[in-house]
Amino acid sequence: MKTITKTLELDYTLLIKIPNASPTSTLLIDIETTGFSSAYQIIYLIGVIFIQEEHLVFKQWFVEKEADEYEMLYEVAKFSTPFDHVIHYNGTNFDMPFIKARMTLYHIKNTIDQLIQHDLYISLKSIKQYLPLENLKLKTVEAFFNITRKDQFTGGELIHHYKTYQDTPDPLILNDLLLHNEEDVLSLYACLHGYDLINYFYALRNSSDISIKNIVKSVAYIIVDIDIKADFELKINMPYYQLFINHHVLSITIPVVTDELKLFFDDYENYHYLTKEDYAVHKSIGKLVDSKYRKRAKRSNCYTKKRGSFIPLSNKGNEDLPMFYKFYQTKPAYIELNDHFLSGNGHLYTYILNILRNL
Repeated sequence: MKTITKTLELDYTLLIKIPNASPTSTLLIDIETTGFSSAYQIIYLIGVIFIQEEHLVFKQWFVEKEADEYEMLYEVAKFSTPFDHVIHYNGTNFDMPFIKARMTLYHIKNTIDQLIQHDLYISLKSIKQYLPLENLKLKTVEAFFNITRKDQFTGGELIHHYKTYQDTPDPLILNDLLLHNEEDVLSLYACLHGYDLINYFYALRNSSDISIKNIVKSVAYIIVDIDIKADFELKINMPYYQLFINHHVLSITIPVVTDELKLFFDDYENYHYLTKEDYAVHKSIGKLVDSKYRKRAKRSNCYTKKRGSFIPLSNKGNEDLPMFYKFYQTKPAYIELNDHFLSGNGHLYTYILNILRNL
């Protein structure tokens, strides 16, 4: 078995971004295997990043022959004992179960499994719909964060290289194997910038107080600027809104609909629908109308109409305001945009807060 240790010329500030984790007690890990089945294949290489004496350190354990796997796993288990947290990329589905299965096979106490898990893949998945990413493959995320690699091989391609190395140890093949794993772990470290996004959206979803900095109103839209700082810029197109996040402010653009919309009444049994006027009135008034021009209201036609300016309401909230619709049981609902809504009575505040909480 080979062990490689090197000090990295990187600062460890990215580890500070991990929620509720001490940087010095946090371990980043990635494994390389000879296949997908933990029952029949082995782990031939494990790479980790950690902090040692205020320096970021990279360490690898490489199995030169399959019989060395036990020694490697034993050493890794012993090494990971002082740590409290482990970070990986999709390790919940692959790395961690694979390590557990192989350590169980050798009756090694799995200290890594006892660490608090932070799966960057799963965390990014919770906000993927807001990111300009086709998928969450590591190489796609690397491109998003402008991370480049020297390694040109996939993990699958390197399985054949490893088997070739076992038959004929070649320093060039060994370098390819080690480089791929090293760049996987270094890439994972660089992708911790993703926690800027994850933590930002977590804060938005758990907002209890916001500061509205500015409101711009036009015929077609309103823009609400909120005083929330970020370490990145991002434009998000949502079904009914557009968000632009920059370093100093979060801007929410809300489309304004100028139209005649319908306000439906729940207690339709108490209403008559007036066929000529195309709206409903209470029975106490409807009985005064000629029976030829009125009929019992149904849920779908028990409404009154109003022309004005409206904004969409895609989430729960602002239930104390009348909700208008273009048609019966269609989404979104709309609320009227007027001076009362925009004044300092809390309606706009609640509206914006509900957008953030439902991200």
